[in-house]
Amino acid sequence: MLKCVMFDMDGTIADTQPLCLAAFRSALFRITGREFTEGEITATYGPSEGGCLRRLVGERSALALEFYLEYYQANHHKLCSGPFPGMEGIFDLARAGGAALALITGKSAASLALDLAAFGLEERFDLIKTGRVEGGDKPADMRAVLAELGLLPEEAVYVGDAPSDITSARAAGLPIWAAAWAPAADREGLEALAPDRLCLSVEELADGLRETLPRGR
Repeated sequence: MLKCVMFDMDGTIADTQPLCLAAFRSALFRITGREFTEGEITATYGPSEGGCLRRLVGERSALALEFYLEYYQANHHKLCSGPFPGMEGIFDLARAGGAALALITGKSAASLALDLAAFGLEERFDLIKTGRVEGGDKPADMRAVLAELGLLPEEAVYVGDAPSDITSARAAGLPIWAAAWAPAADREGLEALAPDRLCLSVEELADGLRETLPRGR
C-alpha cells in the first residue's frame, strides 16, 4: 500500500533548471568576469549550489552564493512561471489517497525556500530534505523520511527526473517513477535504467497514483 510519495523539485515539480543556470552564470560572471558554459556548470552538480560554486571559484564561493540567491529571487517570476500544469492536482490526489508528501532535493534550503514561496507550496509537504555543500545523499534522505514516518520502502515511491534519481531510489530500496515531462528531460537515459514507471506527462503520474493509492481510484 502506498503511504508516501516523495518528490524531486527541479525538473519534476517545476521547470526551474533555466533559472538555476541563469543564476549560476550571473553569479560566476560577477565573480570571475567570464561566461561559464552550461556544461561547465552542470558538471559540478551533486552538492547544493554552494558546493557547485566552490568547485568553480574556490574560496570565493560564499560571495558567489550570495550573488546566486540574489539573482534567483529577483528573476524567479521571469524565468519560472510556476509548477508544471497539473502538479498541484497530483498533491491533492496523493493526499486524498491518504499518502504523506515528502520533498527530497539536492538544492539548498535557501533556494528551495524561494521556490516554495513563489509557488505557494510552503505548507504542502510533511517532510523536506535539502542538499548539502559537501555533496548530496538522496538515498540517506529517503531512508530518513521512511524512518521518520515509520514506513517500509515498499510503502513509498520516489518521483524524480534524473537518471541519478533512479539509482538513488534503488539504493534506498524504493520504487522509482521517472518524471520525463520537463523540456530537458533525458527520456532515453531514464528509459535505459528501466524505472518502475516512466511517466511522460503529469497525467501519466496521476494515472499511476489512481492505480496505486487505496483511496485514489
